[in-house]
Amino acid sequence: MKFDFPVLKAEFARMKQALPADILCADSLPVFKELEQMDVKEGKKIRLSYKLDVIYKRVYGRMPEESHEAEADVKTLLLLAIFSPQEFFDAVQSKAVPL
Repeated sequence: MKFDFPVLKAEFARMKQALPADILCADSLPVFKELEQMDVKEGKKIRLSYKLDVIYKRVYGRMPEESHEAEADVKTLLLLAIFSPQEFFDAVQSKAVPL
């Protein structure tokens, strides 16, 4: 939410358009942290990477075909969301805030 949403807001402002008041946003990082509960081994939390391509590899067992470009990252995020849609939806809803 530190980059994408301010860019979106600035683009709307540049076009002299108002963002709809009912639009909410959610950062995927806390969503994935909620979905992927930290594994506990002997009382120690295992540090997991929350890079989008690394999460994808944990879920699908391989790296995404493309990454680190806007369109590829959106596709990767979508594929992660549809892996467990209800859980993803619930986590996003619990983290959503107004723009």
